[in-house]
Amino acid sequence: MSKGYEKIATAIIRRKIESGVLNNSEISLSDLGGIEKIYTGEKLYYDFLRRE
Repeated sequence: MSKGYEKIATAIIRRKIESGVLNNSEISLSDLGGIEKIYTGEKLYYDFLRRE
């Protein structure tokens, strides 16, 4: 996994939490963790496809 890509995904999610934008949403911290895994996982998937 690209550390740069992981850091960007984490920073975006953290910024949204800290800004309070998500305070009135129904998104849980667990949901956000899943979203982060999806973003970083998709990067791996596309890197795999490019190698072929």
